[in-house]
Amino acid sequence: MELLNNLAIAAFTFLAAAGDVKNRKIPNRLILAGIGSACLIKAFGSFTYPSAEGGGPAALLQVLAGCAIPLLFPGVLYLCGALGAGDIKLFCMIGAFKGPRAVTEIILLSFFAGGAGAICILLGKKDAIRRISAITCRLIRILQGRETLKNLTETGQMNKMLFSLPVMAAVILYIYGVRIL
Repeated sequence: MELLNNLAIAAFTFLAAAGDVKNRKIPNRLILAGIGSACLIKAFGSFTYPSAEGGGPAALLQVLAGCAIPLLFPGVLYLCGALGAGDIKLFCMIGAFKGPRAVTEIILLSFFAGGAGAICILLGKKDAIRRISAITCRLIRILQGRETLKNLTETGQMNKMLFSLPVMAAVILYIYGVRIL
C-alpha cells in the first residue's frame, strides 16, 4: 500500500514540476487529480489493509488535515509573495497523500533543498559577493520592518524561482527515508 502511495505522489509531483518548468504554472486539474487519487488510495487501502491507516473516516480526516497544513505557514509565505499559489496547492496535494506530519516534514525539506539550490546558483554567478551583500542588506531591512517581501515582488526585483523543483527533491528525499522531525 505504501509503495502505491509513494509511486503516485512521486508521479504527480514530477508532473507538477514538469508543468511548472514548461509553462511556469502547476495545472489545477493535476492537483485535483492528485487529491482525488489520494482519496481513492486511502479509501481502498482502508478496505485492503484496515489496520494500516484506521480506514474510513480516520483516513479521510488524514487527507483533510494533510491538505490543511500547507495553508498555514506556506500560506503566509504566499500572502507575502514569497511562494506562488501553485506551490501551496502542490503541498496540499502532497498532504493528501502523506498526512499532516509528513507534509510538514516535506515542506521543511523543500525549504532546505530550495535554499541549497539558491546558494549553488548564487555562488555560480560572477558577482556573487555583491549579490550576497545585497541580499544581506535586504534581509536586514525586512527584519527591521523597512521593507517587505511583497515590495520586492511588486517592483520585480525578486527573481522567481521554480519552487516545484525543490518540492520534488523533498518528496524523493522523504520517500527514501530522510526525516527531520
